[in-house]
Amino acid sequence: MTQGQKMNWLTRGEILHGDFEELQENFRVLGKHLTNAAGCYAETEKSLTKLDAKLSRVEQPQLNAGSTEDSVQAVR
Repeated sequence: MTQGQKMNWLTRGEILHGDFEELQENFRVLGKHLTNAAGCYAETEKSLTKLDAKLSRVEQPQLNAGSTEDSVQAVR
C-alpha cells in the first residue's frame, strides 16, 4: 500500500467517524424528545382524568338541591 492509499483510507475513516458522531448525537437528541413527549403524554393523561372526574360530578343529578355556589364549589 502506498503512502497516498494510506492517507486515502485515513481520510475515509475520519469521515466515517464524523458521520458516526453526528448520527450518535441525532439519536441522543431524538431520545430526549421521545422522553419529553412521554412525560407530556403522562401529564396530559392525568389532567384528562381529573377533567373527566369534574365533568362527571357536574353531570350527576343533584340529590340535595343546593345553591349554584355549592355546585360551583363541588366542581373545583
